[in-house]
Amino acid sequence: MIVIFGFGKTTKRKFGLLHDKKCKFCQDGNEYELLRIITWFTLFFLPIIPYKFRYYLVCSNCERGFEITKDQFNSIKETELRSYTNYKDTMEDDPYAGKNEVQKNFLMSMEKARKQRENN
Repeated sequence: MIVIFGFGKTTKRKFGLLHDKKCKFCQDGNEYELLRIITWFTLFFLPIIPYKFRYYLVCSNCERGFEITKDQFNSIKETELRSYTNYKDTMEDDPYAGKNEVQKNFLMSMEKARKQRENN
């Protein structure tokens, strides 16, 4: 029996935006994005066990960032973070919010086809 395993598969999750923060790299941006990157142990190319967690603040202008500690991450997440709740509220009002024209056209055609199937 052959077992294929590996290390290094990463997943990235965005938690939201921080405002009124000056970028130390470009001196221009005023928004940082809070990220968590997890590195996984994989079995048959499927991520199974997370073994490394890294936390970053990334400038939305120059896309450069710096690593922060888990405690700093949790503190920012609980206190300063503007979450995506406004975005989610917008999504409830407009199901096509955040989509480009190609995606909107595809979703509308799929919705139309679904309604036609239901009527038949």
